Amino acid sequence: MRKIYLHVGLPKTGTSAIQTALYNHRDVLKENGVLYPAIMLKNNPPKHQKLVKAFDQVDFLELKIFLDKNKYETIILSTEGITNHFYDFPSQSFEKFKDAIGGYQLIIVYVVREKESWLRSYYTQAVFNPQSARTHYYGTSLLYRDFIELKRIRYLSNFDQLEKDITNKTKPKELILLNHSRNMLSDFSRALELPELVVGNKKINFSPPEWSVELMRQINSFTEEVDYRIFWKSVIKDITGTNHTIINKRKKRDMQLNGLTLAKQINNITPISNNVFNLDRLNIERIKLFVKKMTDI
Repeated sequence: MRKIYLHVGLPKTGTSAIQTALYNHRDVLKENGVLYPAIMLKNNPPKHQKLVKAFDQVDFLELKIFLDKNKYETIILSTEGITNHFYDFPSQSFEKFKDAIGGYQLIIVYVVREKESWLRSYYTQAVFNPQSARTHYYGTSLLYRDFIELKRIRYLSNFDQLEKDITNKTKPKELILLNHSRNMLSDFSRALELPELVVGNKKINFSPPEWSVELMRQINSFTEEVDYRIFWKSVIKDITGTNHTIINKRKKRDMQLNGLTLAKQINNITPISNNVFNLDRLNIERIKLFVKKMTDI
């Protein structure tokens, strides 16, 4: 019987590297009877994010039509949005999904990470991400200690319970549980019996330094204006050389920012120890000099 591997995340467990490697190796995978399909695919990174919308709207017609015509023995679908929004989906969406893939065995691939490390990484994403009506803690100004007490975060970080809930809702033939590691791509390839996946020597996401997370959190508390948030992310990118999708999601663009507002934001930046994200006076002075040089404030 044909198989569908559904890689559901968790977010911040090497998902971008896995998705990029699957996409880059799609021709090799095809030669081995495995398809990483273009259906429902969204780029940067190349993941099946539109599948989240299908779960939201309980509409899997596009997926069903594709699967009915598919000639490959194995399909791999990947989006961490399945776990990220798992508790948002209507209950009936899981039954409809099972109906849509009726001719296939479903195998869930679920990746976890040491809890504290995961919480720190997910908090970083929440601070830097654009604000979202759906995900209320994106663009957050909450301190780390308050963020991890949010109901939603407590649900997501209860990995064992989330695994049970996913299994109960999707009724897979099998669930493959992996632990995030430096050899994540090799572990993933081996577990799915794939050719060895690599992304080259370049790291997909070079995490922003901890102090920059606290800087961005403070900026979030000063403004909700998209242009100012983009400006500050570009400052962090330039001053640190950070290469991360949460910094690079929006390219730096020409902006006519109010110099007085920007000066006020700079002057409001204060040293703080945000549990584990420390912003000290030395970095504040460095940031001020850098921004003043950029903007002639």
